[in-house]
Amino acid sequence: MDRNIQQIMELFLHDPFWAIGKVKTPDKARLQQFAASYRLPEDYIKLLSITDGFVLFGAGDYRIDDIGFVLEWHEPRTDAGFVEQVLEIGYFMDYALLINQNESQTSSYLYAGDACSLTEFIRIGTITDFFNGLIASKGEIPFWNTEGQELFDFSEDHLSVNPGILEVPARGRTVVSRRPYYPTEEEIRVNGSTKAVIVTYSNGIEEKFFLRNEDGFGADVE
Repeated sequence: MDRNIQQIMELFLHDPFWAIGKVKTPDKARLQQFAASYRLPEDYIKLLSITDGFVLFGAGDYRIDDIGFVLEWHEPRTDAGFVEQVLEIGYFMDYALLINQNESQTSSYLYAGDACSLTEFIRIGTITDFFNGLIASKGEIPFWNTEGQELFDFSEDHLSVNPGILEVPARGRTVVSRRPYYPTEEEIRVNGSTKAVIVTYSNGIEEKFFLRNEDGFGADVE
């Protein structure tokens, strides 16, 4: 049966098979600030309201990261080439779990892929879906089928052709144009890049993306 987040955590806490580590009491003020600063899915917020991260099987190879670690790791991952819209929230047997904030209010915001990669992620639904699959497989990772699955690229270097950021979050809308954006000195200081683009969608929404190298201004930028 499929469980909700509350039921999932009750199972992890009371079934010794999962050997859950210490459950951290969440800091409500910090969680509120985190939720206000990032576009987070409701079930992920619910999870953090129960525990601020945890590990299974008594090992860090099966973990959901606490808020502090997510925030601490976000900037280095962005510096390494990940787009700003992606949050890494956990690590399960060499697979990183990513939330695409542009999809956080949909039923397919969670991605899994090689923790050392930026480009080969598959969509696996929600954090609730992930846990239900983990439970059904008794902890086997990956429990999902990888053969023939569409791969998504979350690297800034390939922004102009990046389905993971441009096409997938734009469900029901399409990318109309990409044009250069010239950042202010403060934006350059904060983002570490002098290059950026403005992406315009068919519903009029515009998003600003900072690029990490010259290749981001390829022929597709209009």
